[in-house]
Amino acid sequence: MSDRVSPRTLWLALSAAVLVLAGCPYSSEHPIGSPADAVRDNSLLGTWEATQENEKVTIKIQGRGAAGYLITAEGAGEEETAEFDAYVTPVDGEKFLNLRETPGSPGEEWYYANYRSEDGRLLLRLVDDALFESRSFASSEELRAFIRANLKDPRLYGSEPDPGQDWDWEFRRTLPEA
Repeated sequence: MSDRVSPRTLWLALSAAVLVLAGCPYSSEHPIGSPADAVRDNSLLGTWEATQENEKVTIKIQGRGAAGYLITAEGAGEEETAEFDAYVTPVDGEKFLNLRETPGSPGEEWYYANYRSEDGRLLLRLVDDALFESRSFASSEELRAFIRANLKDPRLYGSEPDPGQDWDWEFRRTLPEA
């Protein structure tokens, strides 16, 4: 058994309350968009800590290449860390991180997080499998079209959010990019 955190385990750690109640993160063999069309968002760079009192999660986001990122995530008291390659795909004004465990890790599936970076905060919500049922997509274009058509559907991120809470996670920047 590997000592690395699987994507599913990481997402359970990152959004335990949401996922336990609402389902599981959606994954696919396709990213939402091509890495060649990725956009750079320097507001992501740095070290971030979860603001939820009962969750001690830290993520470090470093630039990699022209528009890619290396994301390292760890929980307090955890010996294990998870590393993800990521890049940003915009969809009708919303920004999505395409995330996949770094090469050499088990699993080649992509996971997705819608995000906003504002005022030293990083807000994340994970794309959930609730809306996808048993759908499969032959290409990134088909997946992106489905997400675009369902951007306003709260099931894209699980169940209906709590009033005043549209995002699964809020992180505060603790260190800018080195």
